[in-house]
Amino acid sequence: MGKIIKTYDAFEERFLVLQLALAVIVIFAQVVMRYVFNSSLSWSEELARYLYIWQGWLGISLIERERAHIEIDMLKVKFHGVPRKFIETAAQLICVFASGVMAYVGVKMVLFSFTSGARSTALRIPLGLVYAAMPVGCILYCVRVIFHMLENLGVLKTEQAGEEG
Repeated sequence: MGKIIKTYDAFEERFLVLQLALAVIVIFAQVVMRYVFNSSLSWSEELARYLYIWQGWLGISLIERERAHIEIDMLKVKFHGVPRKFIETAAQLICVFASGVMAYVGVKMVLFSFTSGARSTALRIPLGLVYAAMPVGCILYCVRVIFHMLENLGVLKTEQAGEEG
């Protein structure tokens, strides 16, 4: 299981870096075209925007992997042991529920977009591909939260959990 998680982690990082690099290249090309050649690319801004949308939604999974999401820990720091695990688990269940609802709504939005045939203005790609970032990101985030919840409860042992403790 640990090898699968490490492989996915490496893929996720490389994919996000590749997306960022592509967005920077596209934006740089647009700036060069506009200011050097006095012309512009009709599709560059749209592509960069869609890449950033995917980065944002996929990034929530990466941030959860690092346990770096912003949290209000006022209650958590006051308790230790079982009460603290209960509070952490309750918060994680709320996150799983919220991301599950967002993934469900996102899937409905993607399906509607594909069935309606909506396409982007400049690239002419189906908008469902862009909207798919939301359910994909939420599902990946949900899976990571579930893994962390199982680690916190002692049900799942991973190398990462051992390193933190």
